[in-house]
Amino acid sequence: MFGLQSGWEAWLVAFGLLFALLGVGALARRRHHRGWLDPADEHEVEELFAHVDEEADQAALLVRVTDDLERLIARRTPLRVVRAAPRSGLVRLGFADSTVLVASSLQPTELAALVLVVADHHVVPITYLADVDGVRVLLGWETGTASLVVLGPDQAD
Repeated sequence: MFGLQSGWEAWLVAFGLLFALLGVGALARRRHHRGWLDPADEHEVEELFAHVDEEADQAALLVRVTDDLERLIARRTPLRVVRAAPRSGLVRLGFADSTVLVASSLQPTELAALVLVVADHHVVPITYLADVDGVRVLLGWETGTASLVVLGPDQAD
């Protein structure tokens, strides 16, 4: 994953980036409150900080999703249920260890196939790929596979 040797290295890098971004934001905000910022630039700086906060949230989400997928793949944790999510085109993937992920598919036929086979087959995550388009997971069973885009974790019912 991203050229790192193990999961703990990915965590270390992600938390390092997160703390660096938060530290820069806190320092700049403190300078702002001391009057070091030109009032004309205040709006632009606030937008930049909002963007930094959003990037930090996305980095933390990526770490959580990839950590969940690494654990599910390593343990060959079976998919137990596929349910509709509140938004159209999304599903909730419920695994045997109570992990629930929200996902979508680029091809709706893959979701239909997955819904049909999950009750009768041993469906497990095989691998995942994290890139600029998001996190994609490949689920497999005896006679087929389905590739889904994981949007993030969800709560178990």
